[in-house]
Order: sequence, then structure tokens, then C-alpha cells
Amino acid sequence: MRTTYNRLMKLFRACLAVAAIITLAGCGSAQQSGGESTVESQSQSTEKSDATPSTAAPTKNSDIVDSKSTKKKPSKPKTPFAEHFGGPKVNKADFHEKLMYSNQDAYYFQAPSQVHFCMITPEEVGCMSNRFPADVPMVPAADGAPEKQPANAIHLPAGKKGEMFAISDAAYINHQGSTTVLEYGKVLAVSGFECTTNKELGVICRSNSHGIQFSSKKHTEW
Repeated sequence: MRTTYNRLMKLFRACLAVAAIITLAGCGSAQQSGGESTVESQSQSTEKSDATPSTAAPTKNSDIVDSKSTKKKPSKPKTPFAEHFGGPKVNKADFHEKLMYSNQDAYYFQAPSQVHFCMITPEEVGCMSNRFPADVPMVPAADGAPEKQPANAIHLPAGKKGEMFAISDAAYINHQGSTTVLEYGKVLAVSGFECTTNKELGVICRSNSHGIQFSSKKHTEW
């Protein structure tokens, strides 16, 4: 009887030991599984925190095209005969003289036709011709007489509109020597004036927005 009791107790203890081992194994597995889950969760959390937020790149002001800046400014209107001043410029020293009555610098030239003569000073461009067009205006007489007479000279005062008028002497003719020819298409630029010659248009001179043109057939002042 006692022997049977001892056997039962040993068997019961053995079962308890097995149960304890199974219980411990289950807890260890649960802890391991829980630890892996925690690590994975922490890893995902770290990845999310390290990721750079996706935001749209700001638009630069320099990339925006201002419609006003693309509009072309209206070009200034060209002066009459502007296309004739693109030729080569001559050496102004070849046309230089000193005025006898004032010792002022002056520049004389004549057209290749040798019928139009001009003088340039800082005050004006003045010209005379042996063959002005037939439609020159009637202007006050040069000697102050009440009657008008046909204009026999044309000039372009600095900063003013050109005009035809009457003169009583040959003030614009070089009396100190021969007058240099300003060849067709070439430009004499001096004292704020530019002058050129053209086979059809004769002499053309300008200063800023004003100018004169004359030949044996026509004349223009602006």
C-alpha cells in the first residue's frame, strides 16, 4: 500500500515538473514574440520620424514672368532721312577753319555737285546754294525792306527747327581757301550736328529731333 502511494506521488511530481516546463516555455515564447513586436514597432516609428515630409517646392518670384516687362516699349519716331546717316564718318579736321571775325572754330563743306555750300559752328549749320529749288518761300528781305524776297539761305539753329531765310552776304562760304567736298554717303559729325550728302537729296543735316534737307529740286525743314 505504501509502495503504491509512493509511486503515485512520484508520478504526480513528474507531471508537475512537466507542466512547469511547458508553462515556462510558453512564457518565454510570448516574451520573445512581444519583444520582436515592440522592436518592429519602434523601427517603424523611427523610420516614420526620419522621413522628410513631402512638401511642394515654393515658387520663386524670379520664375514668374511679368507680362509688363515683356512688352516692348514704343520706339521713338525716326527723324526724316535718318536712313542716310549710316555711312562712314569723315575726319572733321579736314573741314576745319577759324572764323576771321571771331577766331571761332568752323567747319566748311560743299556737296560733290559744287553748288551747295555749308558751314557748321556750335550755334548752327548754315547753307547757301547756287541752285535752290524754285519753290523756296518768300521771306522778309535781308536788308530790312518791307517787301519780301525769295529765300537764299537755309539754316539749322542748335535746338531749333530749321528754316529758310534771306541773307545779304556770303556768310556761309569759306573765304580762306578751298572748301573740302563731303562725298555722297559720308557723314560729318561735329559740334552736335551731323551732315551728309546724297545725289538725289542734296544736303541733309540734323541735330537731335530737328534738321534740314535741300537740293536743286526740293527742300524740307523740321
